[in-house]
Amino acid sequence: MKVFEKVVHEQVSTFLDNNQILSESQSGFRYGHSTDTAVICVSDFILDELAKGKYVGAVLVDLQKAFDTVDHKILLKKVFCYGVRDESFDWFQSYLSDREQCSVIDGCQSSMIKEEAYGVPQGSVLGPLLFLLYINDIFDCINQSKTFCHLYADDTIIVQSACSPISLKAGLEQQLVDISAWFYNNKLSVNTDKTEVIFFGRNKKVTECKNMPPVVFQNSEIENKSEVKYLGVIFDENMSWEKQASRVRSKAYLSLNKIRRISSLVDERTKNLLVNALVFPHLNYCLNSWSKLSAAALRKFDSLSRQINQIHPMNKNFRQLCDYSSALMTFKAINNLAPKYVCDRVNLVQSIHDHYTRLAAQNNLAMRQNRNRFEAKTFASSAVPIWNNLPGECRNAKSIMSFKTSARKHFFV
Repeated sequence: MKVFEKVVHEQVSTFLDNNQILSESQSGFRYGHSTDTAVICVSDFILDELAKGKYVGAVLVDLQKAFDTVDHKILLKKVFCYGVRDESFDWFQSYLSDREQCSVIDGCQSSMIKEEAYGVPQGSVLGPLLFLLYINDIFDCINQSKTFCHLYADDTIIVQSACSPISLKAGLEQQLVDISAWFYNNKLSVNTDKTEVIFFGRNKKVTECKNMPPVVFQNSEIENKSEVKYLGVIFDENMSWEKQASRVRSKAYLSLNKIRRISSLVDERTKNLLVNALVFPHLNYCLNSWSKLSAAALRKFDSLSRQINQIHPMNKNFRQLCDYSSALMTFKAINNLAPKYVCDRVNLVQSIHDHYTRLAAQNNLAMRQNRNRFEAKTFASSAVPIWNNLPGECRNAKSIMSFKTSARKHFFV
């Protein structure tokens, strides 16, 4: 059955991509998208608005068991409206109807239990894709010219910017009213106790926002936070990323200490495998966003790098990891291997000049003039000098594998 599901998944995904049905603001379960690209999208929007001198606030909406409460009747209506008709629609209707499940333990099978007409099939290949179709029209109820909204599957963040704290609060509450109506009509529930609001910017503006009455959502006051976690990355009020960096170092040190205890018992190859499997994933996760740290915060990673190299020489330090990750994402963006919202933020010189230039021939990125420290922290700005300083072999690579090979030589050898 799963083999057949994979065939259907490929056909439906191709249909959705060719007709651009899924929103660009949905990053979950999609080729080329990741938590890294989603966090880049959200953080760059916040930083861009702060650079303009705006008041910025965000609400992180927590859905209760979103995958388990999908209504099959509503889902089938949406599948039909998106263009799945005739025999294909009949197949989906049959796929979702009269489903049964049982448990098998040590050869003993339980009786069959009929599933309810709610929820996408657990453990199925098509389940995530069906959920994306179910939640896709949530963007129709959001005024995207005034409000930024991004989803990673059901992880929803709404960001609003305004010229005053009063306008900011009013804008957030209006969008929450609109989105609440969508949740009600689609039989999805919001956990208001876990829904959070945060205001971003310099201390003065954040304080002004906090002195306002609390944001209200579904007759409940939303707790105001000084830091929130979105897709596992900590966003703080000042967008300094220091809380995220501190958390990453703590996790990396914990894993490193475990490896150190057994380092005398294993060979060099095993040490290498353990460090790559247990330490570097913490450092690399969504690095393109939170690595824009102050010089003092960056220096705190130097000790970690030295301790890693004491266990097993890797010829890597944190700054090299940051630059390599940025260059790799830039390559993907230039070659349309990343989501459109990342590709649109990376501009080659030839794309903004009508005439031929030496920099265009070298495949350089267009330089940006940063208005302040917020804009300098965006991926769009910070990636430019890193990319332009790469050797031509890297910038002109024809495939991602050849780019990785040449970039590793440049950064790590």
